[in-house]
Amino acid sequence: MTQLQHDRKEVKALGYVKNKNLISRFLPKLSYDFFSVKDMNWFYKPVKDKVMDFIQKDFDLLIDLDMKDSLPLKYISGLSMSMCRIGRYSEGSTSCYDFMLDVNPSTPVTEFIRQITHYLTIINNDRKATG
Repeated sequence: MTQLQHDRKEVKALGYVKNKNLISRFLPKLSYDFFSVKDMNWFYKPVKDKVMDFIQKDFDLLIDLDMKDSLPLKYISGLSMSMCRIGRYSEGSTSCYDFMLDVNPSTPVTEFIRQITHYLTIINNDRKATG
């Protein structure tokens, strides 16, 4: 995220915390919006304004870094107005993403980010070469 900001890209992060009671001493340290179980209805549909605003924003890219198939994050990805939605491949998630990478769920998120960056660089270079 820091590298993207350094490259003058607009970056917005949304985190999901399973714990209903976030420890308040950590809240000031978070540099992104978040939601928790208490911000969802009984269908596990996020209902917090920050989440709905995130879904409705037309980002160039939405990158879901979740490695555990979290239903609330898949819901957000699936409804996102982003131009391109990227996430980890799982058979039941094909309608949530435009581009998926088939990586083991135990893959470290840093490696997943590296792979996403690699493929986006290739796609961007191909687009520049043909454009």
